[in-house]
Amino acid sequence: MRVPDNQIECVYKCEECHEETSVTPDWHENNGTPVCTHCDCDMAYDHTQYHPAPKSEDGVKEKFWKLWNELLNTDEGISEEAYEALFDLAHSIDLEKLQIERRRVDATDGRFYIPTEEE
Repeated sequence: MRVPDNQIECVYKCEECHEETSVTPDWHENNGTPVCTHCDCDMAYDHTQYHPAPKSEDGVKEKFWKLWNELLNTDEGISEEAYEALFDLAHSIDLEKLQIERRRVDATDGRFYIPTEEE
């Protein structure tokens, strides 16, 4: 059985600080081994997880990313707890896009937001 890349995640762990990150196989193919954002060193492969696609998506991904942008494209941003819940949901809905979108998010004083282009 062939499994689409977006249903597989490869988990990597930093051997220095034990930070973990997940990437899809196609992300790994295009970018190589993930680098720890804390230690700036290559992360070590830890394990692989399989996430079967939901039976019916019915536009769930599009609705979710609209919610993501509505919540994070504000001056107030959202709390760390709200961001973690949103991140976990994104992880289960669309891991591939999450790998891109999470890089746009910034945090100040415990509030998470997507900076405007002027910032």
